[in-house]
Amino acid sequence: MRVIISVGGKWHMDKLAVQCERYGLLEKFITSYPKFSIDKQVPREKIKTFLWHQIGAQLVRRLSLNEDIGEKLKILFDKKVSKYLNGENMDIFVGFSGFCCGSIEVAKSKNAIAIIDRGSSHISLHCRLLEEEYNAQQGDHVKDVERLFAALQFIAQEANE
Repeated sequence: MRVIISVGGKWHMDKLAVQCERYGLLEKFITSYPKFSIDKQVPREKIKTFLWHQIGAQLVRRLSLNEDIGEKLKILFDKKVSKYLNGENMDIFVGFSGFCCGSIEVAKSKNAIAIIDRGSSHISLHCRLLEEEYNAQQGDHVKDVERLFAALQFIAQEANE
């Protein structure tokens, strides 16, 4: 069994990589974090890093740039991962939600099981809570919530098919 894990950032996915490695399942851990910041129990040769994404994401956050730039960075990260996956063998692909729409397609084309890790509540609950909060704040973000919900549902559907 060969597992590839992909995440823009680190979140809790490096802990998943540690456990997969512990049981001899980890093929590759793809991240935007530098190798030195990943748990030492993950062998360096099993880490593929796209550091440019993390640098871009930090700039967007620290300089309070337009959030659309951050979304574009996620799409670029996913495209880079998708291209990288074409040369890899895997039985299971675990992608972090929001960073893996294209990667899931590549994994499925290789007959791998595709799993999305959200790291938070179910998307329908997540979006309902966002909508309630926006309404309480009298913000006009309902369209943003609907767009987010549609995108997350699409990604989840792709993984399940």
